[in-house]
Amino acid sequence: MPREDPTVTDLLDRLGSLDGVRARRMFGGHGIFLRGQIFAIVDEGRIYFKVDERLKEEFAALGSGPFTYALGKTISTYYELPVDILEETPRLIETAERSWRIASQKKTRARRPSAR
Repeated sequence: MPREDPTVTDLLDRLGSLDGVRARRMFGGHGIFLRGQIFAIVDEGRIYFKVDERLKEEFAALGSGPFTYALGKTISTYYELPVDILEETPRLIETAERSWRIASQKKTRARRPSAR
């Protein structure tokens, strides 16, 4: 049986009031999904949430930066979850829902057919 990631376990416990939140192993880390949509990544003990420009600015003001992996490659649409938010469960849940809405909107826009 694979070893559980304590960061993922803790995050899922704290987000337990969100119906259907779950984790799936991906690329050496975990994707965090709500209602079938990925909205967060856990990698090497760090949590990254999907952001839009506004949430990115809020996270950056709290000292967070973008998700960086393998040889310094960056995904600027995921920012590390600030400790201030992580430590307050109601704020964490609110931010997770917000991140999920951002991810869902991006997915909807990507699937719209182009005008002919």
